[in-house]
Amino acid sequence: MRAAIVVPVKNEARGLRALAEALCVQARPEDRIVFVDAGSDDATPDILRALAAADPRVTLIEAPGAMPGRGRNLAVALAADAGIIAQIDGGNLPSPGWLEALRRPLEEGRADYVTGAVEVMPVPARIFGRDVDMGAIYGASLFRGPVLRVGELDPEGLGRTSKAAAGGAGVAYLRRMWEAAGGFPEWPRFGADPLFVQKISRSGGRFAFAPGARISWQLGPGLWRIVERHFRHQFSRFRAFAPWPVLVRRSLPASVLAALTCAGLLQPWFFAVAGLAFLAEAARQSRKTLRALAARPVGAGDQARDTRLAARFLVPGIEALAFAARVAATGRGLAYLALSPQKRRQARRVAAYLEGSGPCSTAD
Repeated sequence: MRAAIVVPVKNEARGLRALAEALCVQARPEDRIVFVDAGSDDATPDILRALAAADPRVTLIEAPGAMPGRGRNLAVALAADAGIIAQIDGGNLPSPGWLEALRRPLEEGRADYVTGAVEVMPVPARIFGRDVDMGAIYGASLFRGPVLRVGELDPEGLGRTSKAAAGGAGVAYLRRMWEAAGGFPEWPRFGADPLFVQKISRSGGRFAFAPGARISWQLGPGLWRIVERHFRHQFSRFRAFAPWPVLVRRSLPASVLAALTCAGLLQPWFFAVAGLAFLAEAARQSRKTLRALAARPVGAGDQARDTRLAARFLVPGIEALAFAARVAATGRGLAYLALSPQKRRQARRVAAYLEGSGPCSTAD
């Protein structure tokens, strides 16, 4: 079955050639690779034009200002002869065999939507005279769920797969699922993929997890990107009006801490309770991150040993900052649901998308 690989990009000149080369190696002769540039002002368009001239499978769509959902819809619509749609974002790098691992369950008729695992590219650092891969530590904090979920799946990676694990960076699905959903919602800056997954789930789509389909995420400089991503993921659940069970499960610790902090304004001793709750939750998340790090390769030899050793001291601080970001995002999300004048407009858009069956539109 022919596949189309959809790649939204914006200002991704760093690492773009490596990504394109990896995709060209993995794509079959009949496949297509469609890049959608949302208005880059670096060398991204020039690189992609050169790639398209050198390989007929590569196509560039220039769509300035396009949100991720809009970019993906344009690419999928262009590749009208592709029965399988695979997605990867600029700034990521697929492991060897990534595309085959994703498309196998689809071609064999065992699934309609397949998601892979995500990790962070190596970020070498020198800490106390030891070589440490900070990328492995950051990756264990950000993308631990799919790794820990492997043990819950059957040997082929199918069966008990959480749809919440499905993201947009490294997935593949049947084109007919995109058609049934009416495409991606085109207005959100963040959260288009969870809404798309919700709609596929409502139509009875079968989900699978392919552990062998791994992508590496290119981390920007500094710890701030990790904190920002935790904040963004948490807030996007409120912006996308995630189902209440998901919001409660993902936001309960942060909501409890926010409530305790507000109560401290009336009774100061609640601040002490909030502090203890914060430390307890940070410790719980740290244990999860350390478990995820233990379950994945982090290099070999002295670097692997030093990375795991450094993680014992660094992870608690990282998880404390990440939890603080989620608490802030939860507070903002609750305020958004309660007070934002845009809430009703956003709610109408979400409801119209989830309940509609026609083509996706940016209109209300």
